Amino acid sequence: MNESLEELRLLVVEDNEDHQELIRRCLHRQSEFAVTDAYADSVEEADAQLEKGDFDAMFLDLSLPKSRPEETLEHFAEGCSDLPTIILTSLGDDELADKALSLGYQDFLEKTDIDIRSIPRVLLNSIRRKDTMQTLMKENAALRAFSHFIAHEIRNPLQAISNALYIADAQAEHAEKVKKACALGSQSAELLSALVKELLQFAEFDAADSLTQTEVFSIGPLLEEILRDEPFCHLDDEVITVRGGTRKVQGSRLQIRQVITNLLSNAVKYARVEPLRIILEARKTNDSVKISVSDNGVGIPMKDQLKIFSLFYRADETSVKKEGSGIGLAFCRQIVERHGGHLKVESKEGQGTRFRFSLPSA
Repeated sequence: MNESLEELRLLVVEDNEDHQELIRRCLHRQSEFAVTDAYADSVEEADAQLEKGDFDAMFLDLSLPKSRPEETLEHFAEGCSDLPTIILTSLGDDELADKALSLGYQDFLEKTDIDIRSIPRVLLNSIRRKDTMQTLMKENAALRAFSHFIAHEIRNPLQAISNALYIADAQAEHAEKVKKACALGSQSAELLSALVKELLQFAEFDAADSLTQTEVFSIGPLLEEILRDEPFCHLDDEVITVRGGTRKVQGSRLQIRQVITNLLSNAVKYARVEPLRIILEARKTNDSVKISVSDNGVGIPMKDQLKIFSLFYRADETSVKKEGSGIGLAFCRQIVERHGGHLKVESKEGQGTRFRFSLPSA
């Protein structure tokens, strides 16, 4: 086996031993990928294999013992919706093949066409097709969430602006009321402007050249710059400590500043009544620098920790109610992952939160 080839874990569900052997020979003689294969000759055995194994794709014969072809199709369509699957058909099974495709299966292969060329072609195309379908489904879900978000979030400040201007017009003779109404309109307009800015940053970030402007820079001066320039870092009831600021990293300085600024802003936003303490730390490992932002704030419920990096998600059961767009952490995660790292959170309710991520060391 060529260890440099990509390895695929395949399940072949076929009760005919001759056909099993033919597929096995084709899989192990082709040279496009390495193979770890498993075989099942019934629906029950296939379910057992799927339960204990993690497969990249499956070949599925529809003529299995104790299961009519239509039942086999529906059974695996429901239970293996995430697994790329190629249906093995006999001559004259065109109707079943069409039904398989309508149920979401990736492709079908007539047994008379099985050879060393058709197996890898159909298999790799099916895996790519499934990946594309899953990507499109995620993008469609994001678009639905975006539409829902826009309908509810942008409508409110726009309505506030409209109301404020109506009041200003109706109460023109009362200067104080006009002043308050205009202040309300201005505040709502600023909120809407900030929201649109966040949406544009998030939408434009996925461009292919978003990381072309990389550089080597020291974390220390960047942290000092953030602490100097951001207004929320100058409150009387907070203490911000920096550790290991001399570490040098490689990446987009502007984007990393956005990540750290957002994490600091969240720490301040969800502070407790007692003095807020924030620790910024940069720690060198083998080939990376691990950066963390820790606080003694309200903490994040466990049920929310798996969701806070999702676009537009906002936890609603913290002990401090704060408004946010639900964009910031999703944007931070995109930036960190584009740099080859992972943004993670550790938190306990009432005891604070720690966000951490890594960057390539310079």
